[in-house]
Amino acid sequence: MSLSLTIVHRLPGRLRVRVSNPFRDPEMLTRHVSHHDGMLGLDYTPASGSVLVRSDPEVVAPEEIVLRIGLALSLDHDAAPVRVFSSPRTQQLAPSAVVSGAVLLGAVVSRAAGDAVPGADLAAGGTTLWAALDHAWAEIRERGIFDPEVASAFLLAAAMLRGRALPAALLTWFSTFGRHLVEAPPSAVEVRPVQMTAGDGGPRYEIAVNPVQAEPRGVPLLRIVPSLLWYSLTGGSAGFASGLIHEMREVSKLHHSVLEGLGTTTGGFPLRVQ
Repeated sequence: MSLSLTIVHRLPGRLRVRVSNPFRDPEMLTRHVSHHDGMLGLDYTPASGSVLVRSDPEVVAPEEIVLRIGLALSLDHDAAPVRVFSSPRTQQLAPSAVVSGAVLLGAVVSRAAGDAVPGADLAAGGTTLWAALDHAWAEIRERGIFDPEVASAFLLAAAMLRGRALPAALLTWFSTFGRHLVEAPPSAVEVRPVQMTAGDGGPRYEIAVNPVQAEPRGVPLLRIVPSLLWYSLTGGSAGFASGLIHEMREVSKLHHSVLEGLGTTTGGFPLRVQ
């Protein structure tokens, strides 16, 4: 049996998921999720498989709620494993990113044509630095932190001082904004009970949380553009650029996601069911 739940939407104190299979015993869901500190309400719609949970974000984390729903779904279907999916956030490019991208493209085209415009590299570096810092400031205003890939802006500033603005600007722009241009596969983990023991106050369940390698949805051309541009501009190996961009994309794929951090957990989570 293939079971899954998908995180549809979340806000502080409000989480909606969709389960692939209806609960045969809805009381299982109530017992595992509602009867715990910090839970303010639960609405389950069997026809659509929608589960809406309202909670106190100061008391219970969304990760725990997701795990509890996944555990309830698994136990309701003979302890079958449950895959938990969370689609990456989709965002529109900010105006600063669009402007810097246009300036960057102009600098690349002029360099490729062998007729580099004086100051084009510096303009590309400056506008890209502005866009990256603007992105970081927007993240700080929204969440209090900024995405890790924005750190490449510091590499760009150092490269501009050394007169190598264009290659660094390409790396910074694609590592910061490139993920908004491709359709990334949904991130996922698999939840399954591995041990059940009785104890004072009710049963305890040990669950294993393992990462799931999602299948890529095609091979978008934009995924190889950074490496091609790096090679054409420097004549060197594209390995460093593509590797760094890949690592930044992997880090940011789960950034701010409900599943952030769960993919590295292998020892399970002890959950008490009252």
